[in-house]
Amino acid sequence: MIDCCDLDGDIAIYMARTFLESYYVPGYTFNDVGYFVSKELEPFQTSIFQVPVQIFAEIEFEDFSELEDGMVADDVVDESEQIKFGTFEIGGVRYCGMVDSQHTCHINFFGRVISKSVPHFEVIVTSYHEDQDD
Repeated sequence: MIDCCDLDGDIAIYMARTFLESYYVPGYTFNDVGYFVSKELEPFQTSIFQVPVQIFAEIEFEDFSELEDGMVADDVVDESEQIKFGTFEIGGVRYCGMVDSQHTCHINFFGRVISKSVPHFEVIVTSYHEDQDD
């Protein structure tokens, strides 16, 4: 699982994605509830979501200049339709959301959409490495 942040060492917020209408939306999960923002910038919650699992991957938070290499919610759709994961801190805690075509990151902060434009958010980039045990 890719850990977006850790609260007090025992409660974690994980990056997640869910399927909405015909596309995947990036967001986060907390206490078994997923928090997401639609393309129409409407916040919504669901208990049906996926937490990405990356084997042999390291997650990094990079500035917007790395958007091209940013993690996408759905890599099967055409590149022009891909929605990237973005992240920023709210109250000292890192949350995940979607980056739109206007280069703005939108996060559903427990029912309220909070948005930040470039350069005030980071994109999530994964780098893969080989298993050290083989």
